[in-house]
Amino acid sequence: MGKLLKVLVVFLLLFTIGALVMGILLFNKREILKGRTQKLERAFIALATTIESESAQPQAALYPAKDISECTAQSLDNPERSDFWDKYKTNLEIQDVPKMDLTPKKIQLMQYFRVDPATGVPLRNPEDGTRLTDGEGTMQQVLNDVIKKSNEQLARLNETRQQLTEIREELVRTVSELNDRKSTLRQRLREIVELRDQVSRLESRIRDLENEVENLKQEKRELETQITDLRGTIDRLEKEKAQLDEKNKQLTKENDDLRKGVKGQQATGGIIGGDPTLPIARIERGDKGSVVSVNDTWNFLVLKLSDRFVEELRGVTVEGPISPVELYVRRPGAEGADEKFVTKIRLIHVSQAQKLGVADILIDWKQVPVQTGDVVFF
Repeated sequence: MGKLLKVLVVFLLLFTIGALVMGILLFNKREILKGRTQKLERAFIALATTIESESAQPQAALYPAKDISECTAQSLDNPERSDFWDKYKTNLEIQDVPKMDLTPKKIQLMQYFRVDPATGVPLRNPEDGTRLTDGEGTMQQVLNDVIKKSNEQLARLNETRQQLTEIREELVRTVSELNDRKSTLRQRLREIVELRDQVSRLESRIRDLENEVENLKQEKRELETQITDLRGTIDRLEKEKAQLDEKNKQLTKENDDLRKGVKGQQATGGIIGGDPTLPIARIERGDKGSVVSVNDTWNFLVLKLSDRFVEELRGVTVEGPISPVELYVRRPGAEGADEKFVTKIRLIHVSQAQKLGVADILIDWKQVPVQTGDVVFF
């Protein structure tokens, strides 16, 4: 009995040593499993933040549709449009979509078995009696949810890839079409530039011709005006000539009568016309001075008398009124133009010292208004 007890004690000691060794080994394994599990949990939680918790809501694609009608010279109010945007999924573009957050489920990630909420005892499968590792409140539920969201995101990623492929194909078609159109457009632009240059040249030629026509019309109008003016001048001059011829005859007759009267006065000592108390001068034909001032209101002139005319008057008076002497006024013509008869005047006052005279304008003889510088003659 004592030997058996010693053998049992030895075996018990050996088992105890083995259990201690196994416990030490298991403790090391436990630290490894615990550290690995914690790392996996943290990585899983971080990974979940890159997975979208829900998909973005689709929105209407309000983009301008491509005009696919042929380019012609005809104007189209409603050209045919591409239906590319009708199938476009705008929700695949949205980036700010909520991500998964497993921080509140960190405790659930450590729950391997499903337990009874009331007792906290792990539940078992009624069929085989094994403890349940899935269902409400277990790690598996969180994993399944993450896997589901991950699959949904992968599906959206594949849809995005497919849509990118369609966009690329549409872009390639558009670029090819644009390249073709640009080649045609360059040709059309060259033709337009050539036509514009031609039109510009023609417009310039037209403007030159229009200017020539306008210049010719202006010259024609000026010539017609000159012709009209010349005809009017000719008619007026003919009338003036006729009037002057008539007046010349009358003046010649009056001058002859005056000369006869002067000779008679000189012979008998009498006075012809005017105030009998005033002497009368003997005047020879020729220019007698010029007009230096005109008063149209009272119809009189101030004359600058020539030296010869003053000498003719010197024998009559020195200063003051004289017996009226009728003179004539003409306007010298411009270079190459004829002189113009203006009017007849009556000299009534003389200042021999200043060589000035005052004369009345005879209205009945007036042809045009008297101007300063007109020549006085007899």
